[in-house]
Amino acid sequence: MKWNGDALLINTFNSSIVYYLLVLFLCVVFYLLFFCNLSKKIELEGEIISHPKTINIYATNQGIIKKIFYHPGDLVKQGEPLLSINSSAVIKDGEETYLRSRNIQEKIRIANKIIVDQNNLSEERIHSLEQQINQYNELLIDINKIEVDINNGTYFFKKK
Repeated sequence: MKWNGDALLINTFNSSIVYYLLVLFLCVVFYLLFFCNLSKKIELEGEIISHPKTINIYATNQGIIKKIFYHPGDLVKQGEPLLSINSSAVIKDGEETYLRSRNIQEKIRIANKIIVDQNNLSEERIHSLEQQINQYNELLIDINKIEVDINNGTYFFKKK
């Protein structure tokens, strides 16, 4: 049997690459969902209105509200918790703030050191320039003396 047509060669695509990319993508999504903090931080001050007078309430701890036990209009007895606060995220933020503060203090210290070094260099440069000016003034005095001697015609005789 004889072949009379054209053959089309197609490069096969390896499906295992697609499979591994899909698994990697799903792992990243699950990691972000379970291990990253996706909550929003809101700082609030509360106020409870009781019938004879208004009472201001302030939280003793900072943090993120995990659970609210009572809602507006509910009856609350004295000593009962109104909400639950998760303070672990604040501790992380506090550590970050502390590290940022230390970093900024270190940058300030380095900047002050650079300023002192530049001032010292400036003083050294000024001293060096003053010495050069004094040398140039001495040379100018010598040149003026030579010029006076030349004008008097006595320069060559002093040299000999």
